[in-house]
Amino acid sequence: MGDGILASFHTASDAVRCALEIQLESKKEDIGLRIGIHEGEVVFEGGDVLGDGVNVASRLEELAQEGCINISGAVYKDIKNKAGINAEFIEEKTLKNVDEPVKIYRVAYEKPPDLDLKQSVNRERKKIRYRFFFISGIVVILALVTILIWKYLIKNPELPAADQSFTTEKSIAVIPFVNLSNDPEQEYFSDGMVDEILNHLFKVGDLKVISRTSSMRYKNTELSLKEIAEELGVSAILEGSVRKAGNEVRITVQLIDAKTDMHLWSETYEGDLSDVFSIQSSVAQNVASGLKAKLTTRETELIQEKSPTTNQLAYDFYLKGNDYWSRYDAPLALEMYTKAISEDSLFAAAYGRRASMHSHFCWLKIEGWPGHDSLAWEDIRSGFQIDPESIDVKFAEAVYYYMIDRDYDRSIKILNELKEYAPNMAELYAYVSYNLRRQGKWEESINQLKQGILLDPLNANYIFNLCGTYQHLHQYNNAIEEAKKGLSLIPDFENFKIHIYNALLNKTGDLRTSLRESGLKDEDIQYEVYCYTRQFDKLIEFINNEFTLESDQSSYRPKLYALAFINYLSGNTYQSKIYADSAIFFLKDKLKEIPQDDRLYATLGKCYAFMGNVREALTSGKKSVDLLPITIDAYQGPVREQDLMEIYIFTGNYDMALDKIEYLLSIPSLVSIGDLLTNPIYDNLRSLPRFQEIINSTQ
Repeated sequence: MGDGILASFHTASDAVRCALEIQLESKKEDIGLRIGIHEGEVVFEGGDVLGDGVNVASRLEELAQEGCINISGAVYKDIKNKAGINAEFIEEKTLKNVDEPVKIYRVAYEKPPDLDLKQSVNRERKKIRYRFFFISGIVVILALVTILIWKYLIKNPELPAADQSFTTEKSIAVIPFVNLSNDPEQEYFSDGMVDEILNHLFKVGDLKVISRTSSMRYKNTELSLKEIAEELGVSAILEGSVRKAGNEVRITVQLIDAKTDMHLWSETYEGDLSDVFSIQSSVAQNVASGLKAKLTTRETELIQEKSPTTNQLAYDFYLKGNDYWSRYDAPLALEMYTKAISEDSLFAAAYGRRASMHSHFCWLKIEGWPGHDSLAWEDIRSGFQIDPESIDVKFAEAVYYYMIDRDYDRSIKILNELKEYAPNMAELYAYVSYNLRRQGKWEESINQLKQGILLDPLNANYIFNLCGTYQHLHQYNNAIEEAKKGLSLIPDFENFKIHIYNALLNKTGDLRTSLRESGLKDEDIQYEVYCYTRQFDKLIEFINNEFTLESDQSSYRPKLYALAFINYLSGNTYQSKIYADSAIFFLKDKLKEIPQDDRLYATLGKCYAFMGNVREALTSGKKSVDLLPITIDAYQGPVREQDLMEIYIFTGNYDMALDKIEYLLSIPSLVSIGDLLTNPIYDNLRSLPRFQEIINSTQ
């Protein structure tokens, strides 16, 4: 091949995106490369790679103009609907030593938005770039075997240390401003002013700034400022009030030393709504000055950046969208951001926020979620065209790569770069943690999430996720400890009790002790109590009265499935088959709408198992694992393996089930000794010597 490179990838989109990045780096140095990409089988023989796939890719590379990427029709079929990749048809041509004519497409070169983040390239990336300078031609083939050339050459930027310390002398919480407007419906506006001031303060690296979720818990509190400061671990509190009447607004703020209760600074601002952006910047600078925090030139520029919109109605809708999302109402938040954009089509931050909502629709599997992935990418592209430096759009891009593309490295890279802009933004550390967890980098994930908790100590979601990580790692004592801490800080978030109960049950298999020590009552987890105590008649009655559909990120289980499952456990196989047959019809119809949904295949496999259709059950179960393998998702992937293990049990493949149990106990997963001791799913295995050996060997 001379001075070229042959590389293969798992997916066509990976190959094309790699080619785009190579061309980007090369164009910066005025180096014209030709790249050809084809999809097909190849043969590895000695040191050679042979086959029609190599021939076609090589011919495509020869036909490409300098600086261009040619792809075959086979590749085009796989990437034509992929976000961020565009290709145009060039010609259909008979290639040398290739029997059939090949359709040739040229990939349109567009600078990916995430690469706009690069203000400078670190030394490691420079070294990598130089490795490509001598290349004049590159052949990229999607093959059945992965050659890890690209993975070897491109290294991820190092993550920042998670034990970064903050000086409490320069720390602040902004508690909810009092709404002095005559209209109580204006509460969203006063809360929005707190959010916007926090967004400015997040950019000050010399401060520790507590995030919104924690500070908003002190709305209408009777605690003193000193007590609030002690709970949040800060030295100062910013409080204030907002009065809004029509387009006129009056904002009064005061910065207070929590230890002495002395006013460090106070100010009253009056003007119309167009003045609120300069007010927010002024407040942030005065807070920094009052706490003697050093502002870099870059931080000052970020705080003083221009207003995101001049349209007051658009900004009002934007604040309402933020308010709805703070209450996890994604549909209404999406509606408000859409209205903001309709009022101002150049409102980049609104595009960023709406893109994040679209991604969350897909991630949380909210009703009607299919199609929101492409809408998210459209908003990201639009936002970057308006403002390439928008933090909201960059964050939305990181969320997209995490939730939609599952490109964890790219998401982490963007998030880490955003920390340079907003080092106090707790969400950045949380999302780095979530990405790392999906990669199976558990300890790094824990450290990053703890960093986020330092900045947002009363964020129940962060603590809940930390408990979930410990549950997967079978570190039940740690899960209990963190859940109890969370319960002491946020007593109204009773889901922490669920974590305590689950950890105790997973650890001991003692249902009653777990319930008692967690503080839960039977009625709080009625389904589990009826199931684990084998009260199947009561459980069926409970399902009929209370259950409709369990649909979330990891499962899709309609009521028909739940009834088939419980009847199977109770030994009523006839009734189980009736419900399972109806559930299969329902699930297959759902698969027409969402053909690659791993959740649907997992549930479908179990229904086939209840019907006694072993072949279809195993095929569906393995399909669910293939769609979400542990190599792609170390957090949810084991759930699919657990579903397959249950299908093995339901179909009588006990040795395969025991193999899978041993495997799941050896890796981070939700399978535990306590679960094996109590769950009726394993009743048919309990008399097997090997099952008892597994129990005894891990106790």
